[in-house]
Amino acid sequence: SLTWIGKRKGDVSDFEADLVIFHPDCGVLTIEVKGGSKISKDPKKRLWYSTNRKGCHEITNPFFQAKENKYGLRDYIRNSEHWQTKAKGRFLSDGHAVLFPDISDATSLDGPDSPGVITGCGQEIGSLKAWVRKVMDFWRKENASKPIGEEGMEAIKAIFAEGKQARLLLSQKLEDEEDERVNLTKEQSSILQFLGCRRRVAIRGGAGTGKTLIAFQKARQLAAS
Repeated sequence: SLTWIGKRKGDVSDFEADLVIFHPDCGVLTIEVKGGSKISKDPKKRLWYSTNRKGCHEITNPFFQAKENKYGLRDYIRNSEHWQTKAKGRFLSDGHAVLFPDISDATSLDGPDSPGVITGCGQEIGSLKAWVRKVMDFWRKENASKPIGEEGMEAIKAIFAEGKQARLLLSQKLEDEEDERVNLTKEQSSILQFLGCRRRVAIRGGAGTGKTLIAFQKARQLAAS
């Protein structure tokens, strides 16, 4: 699953692709995966259906989903600063495909927008690498573009696979440490209670253990009384 926020027809939209494959020589392939023991479509109504244990229900055209994700991903990558600098803004060779893992034959789903070469089914699962390569080769020849290369792969990694971390502002960290420093610990409180009305007490401790803080707190108590 690959998710990103991009623009679709000028509007900001959420995108989620089931599977995206990046390859330095073959380009990018966006795959939509649709489960169901029976997949059917009604070309006249432009509707798709999937049947599972809960029955038959309407689904979004999976080829339309794959195509929308492909174009959305292409725009997102092209507009990325990483792509402009690392890949020098080269053309992104991409394609889309649909995989129906629960059916044994997908030839009946062939159509103008769902050609067999970009359609996979259960029999492709055993030779998934060969199927993916075949689909990517199809789109690479259709696009007639240069491979994205190692520079392109570095840009893709920087966009989608680079670790991120955010740190606390130094000023906030110092403030938190100061708050912690001026608060009495349980041990310091017990020492303060132990002092009572004793006129002389020796308290030992290393630097930063709170000796001055205890003396300060005792002075405040005496002043308050």
